[in-house]
Amino acid sequence: MLHDLFTRFEYVDDSETQQLQVQDLSLHLGEEVWPTTRLQLERESAEGHWSVALDRLRLSKLGTWLTLLAPDQPVADLVNELAPEGTLRQVRVNGIDPAGDLTSLEFSGRLEEVGMAAFHNAPSFTGVSGTVQGSPQQGELRVDAQQWSMQLPNLFPEPWQYQRAQGLLNWRWSKEQGLQLDSPGMAVSGEDGDASATLSLHLPPKGQTPTMDLQVALRNSQAPAHPCLSAGALAGVQPGPGNLDGRQWRPG
Repeated sequence: MLHDLFTRFEYVDDSETQQLQVQDLSLHLGEEVWPTTRLQLERESAEGHWSVALDRLRLSKLGTWLTLLAPDQPVADLVNELAPEGTLRQVRVNGIDPAGDLTSLEFSGRLEEVGMAAFHNAPSFTGVSGTVQGSPQQGELRVDAQQWSMQLPNLFPEPWQYQRAQGLLNWRWSKEQGLQLDSPGMAVSGEDGDASATLSLHLPPKGQTPTMDLQVALRNSQAPAHPCLSAGALAGVQPGPGNLDGRQWRPG
């Protein structure tokens, strides 16, 4: 049951644009409390361009609210399976009507300790902070995180855990090719030492073999001491042509 709804809003509708500005939105749905939020929605009449701007979105509340508001919708099941956590700030989403057409969707925002469970071949991660910009088809994540971890459960039994991570991660996705993750440079530090890495990871549709090109430079550490990159951990990875098999360490 919806109760204790409070907000201030302004609606403008002229011949070209409809705009709704919502200030200090707060409400209760059952026992769940939606944090005070500012929201702006805008739509251009001529071409159907629309945008949504939100000052903050607490991801841990998202699955609960979707389940309460739309219990029979697939998106509620998907969000619950992904189990998102953390906060998005300065969120902006743009698109073109119809709203369900994901090919026109673009988004940006700032991440604060964001995490998500693994989904099919996509990795799970926790503690990610930084900025994101792109679309479902392609985009970039600029990471500046502390106490960060990532796991590829289909490839590695143990998560990669670090106290600090800084760098850039690009993605490309399509139904035909699957997910491609590329990092031209990532610097991390943790109990095992410091490392810088470049990554090219292809996670194809189900039934095909994933491939990875990972180049790691270690400082103040020994390669065999890294359990997440041990020979057993890399047993499911197909090395790229012309590259050293990642399942074997060269003595340092």
